[in-house]
Amino acid sequence: RTMFAGLNGEKSGATVRPRLFLKSGTNADGITITTTGSLYAERIDFWGNKAGQSAASNVITLTEQSGAYVGANSLFFTDCIIRNGYTNGINCNKNRNGGLLDNCFILENDEIGFNLLGLDWYCVTTQFGLSGGNNLYTDFGASNDFVCCDFYFSGKNASYGGNKSNIYVGANVNTLTISACQINNGYHHGIECAESIAGGQYVFTSNQFGANGVATANTYSHIKMGFARAAIKGNIHWNVGQKP
Repeated sequence: RTMFAGLNGEKSGATVRPRLFLKSGTNADGITITTTGSLYAERIDFWGNKAGQSAASNVITLTEQSGAYVGANSLFFTDCIIRNGYTNGINCNKNRNGGLLDNCFILENDEIGFNLLGLDWYCVTTQFGLSGGNNLYTDFGASNDFVCCDFYFSGKNASYGGNKSNIYVGANVNTLTISACQINNGYHHGIECAESIAGGQYVFTSNQFGANGVATANTYSHIKMGFARAAIKGNIHWNVGQKP
């Protein structure tokens, strides 16, 4: 495994995050994990330098391994920032990754904040925001949990032609839990689900939705469901003039 760690200030107790900065003109992913190993990081700022790139460039990519959903490459991040990607922040391909994002920030990526096609992820107290398209796009996944996370301001890239809901759940997702999260200021929907072809079973509980549908008032709902089984309970919403 590989591990990066930042420093805590000796006198003040302040957190110092070393920055891994992608060199201008690289026009490739900042970090690519191709093996079945894991990357552990604590208090690191992964900076994609999108202004210095001119072709597809994710901040971090986990490649697809041979064999469907075998144990594979993964991330275990605590108090890290993954931001400013020319394409996606985290680009996770199909695998049983079993990753962890704990108190992290995935911000200001020009297409998708977290492109998740893997399984068994647990994301807690993590912020996903200011993405050009979706803050979270997931498909082909199962057993992925998001708890006490914030999703805000999707669709910030006017030239991005893809979906711009805060969270997009594709047709091939099997199981997904989003609980006790704040989901606000999505350009389209707060959560948008395609019609499931994988027997989708979703849990959306105790979330707070606010001011989604920025594109056009009273047009986009906070939750848009395709055909799938879902437990939707205890959510609250605010913002006059928007659909619940």
